[in-house]
Amino acid sequence: MTAGSIPPASATGAAVFDVERFEWPSPEQLELHGRWYGVRGLRFVRPTLMLRADGVSRRLLATLEHKPWAALDGEPWVAAFPWQGEPLEFEEAELAVTSAVVQMLEPPAVPGGTRRKRSSRPDDKSRALLQEREQARHERDAALNARETALRERDEALDTRNTALRESGAAAQAQLERLREELESARTEREELLARVDEEHEAARRERDALRARFGGVETERDEAVRRAEQLAAQLDTAQSAAPATETLVREREHARHVARELHARLKGTETALQDAARERDELLNEVGGARPDVEAIAREREELRGEIALIARERDELRGWLDRVGRERDELRARLEREARDREELRARIDAPDSTARIEARDYRERFEAAQAALDAARAELAEHQQRLATAPGPPVAVAPSAPRPAVSGPPSWAARLLALGALAVLIVVLAILTHSLG
Repeated sequence: MTAGSIPPASATGAAVFDVERFEWPSPEQLELHGRWYGVRGLRFVRPTLMLRADGVSRRLLATLEHKPWAALDGEPWVAAFPWQGEPLEFEEAELAVTSAVVQMLEPPAVPGGTRRKRSSRPDDKSRALLQEREQARHERDAALNARETALRERDEALDTRNTALRESGAAAQAQLERLREELESARTEREELLARVDEEHEAARRERDALRARFGGVETERDEAVRRAEQLAAQLDTAQSAAPATETLVREREHARHVARELHARLKGTETALQDAARERDELLNEVGGARPDVEAIAREREELRGEIALIARERDELRGWLDRVGRERDELRARLEREARDREELRARIDAPDSTARIEARDYRERFEAAQAALDAARAELAEHQQRLATAPGPPVAVAPSAPRPAVSGPPSWAARLLALGALAVLIVVLAILTHSLG
């Protein structure tokens, strides 16, 4: 038989199965032919066919002959279901390929017979079964949706947990590395401290041995002094018993007593020095013995030194920043000086250039000035010659005004000389003004 596409019964509504044939090829087997659409990315399980007849349901599993779990979008798909017993006419047929993809099929016709007519109105028992089936289907879809939601939440929680574990693991690894470095540094410092304590202990031990040797020498000297004092006392007693008391014996006895007192004083001083040496030795041994448990104090001093080193490093950085600023200011001043030197050299080159406009104008003005100066000198010479000629000429004396600085000269020649001198002076003033303007 052939049939049209029947929409899926799942809540998603994504997969559609187009039924081409659903028939009995033999009394022992049912075959379903068709095409799937919208199944890209879905993974089928072994198809299951649920058949219902007269209130009785039978569940059939597809055979593995046609590999019905591999469904391609729009490609032919075949599933065969084995049947035991005589073929029956079913009321409903349901195909399930996944837990979320279920298709309702039109039941196949019984081979060799016609389809049995059904009543248009189902009885109360059929309606109750249909209602229960719909309710069960809705409950199943709700449970599937809840299961998918729970799975998504579980996956998100797992991802969050894994991310947190990775981050905490990285932080713990970094902290562990830092603690290892600090432990290694502490071990190194402890070994250095122990080596220094051992050296101090060895030095104290050597000093103690030296003090012991010195004490032994002092004891030997003391014994020698005591023995000598006893000998002197014995000699004194022998002298007293052997001869009468004379001044010589008295002096010897007094000398012996004096020597004995000196030896006794030296002995007391030696004992005091030995006691002081023993006290110093005990203090040194106590200091050496108490150096080992002072690791915590050394660690605190080390931390204080680290803080001071950090403070010194900050001050060094500040000084470096100040030096950098001073260096930048120095570079700016040097650049300004270089620019001013270049400008000065350019100006000097422009002035010293033989073909510069200012130099040419200055040379022209100098030539004009020299020409005007020569004209002025000639006018002055001519004026002086004219005055001399007038002075030597015969005639009445010239009246000289008391306030005039020079004699008054009348006649046309004196006016011509004056005009010539004024013209030369005017030319000189013009040349000087032009030269001053050009140089300014």
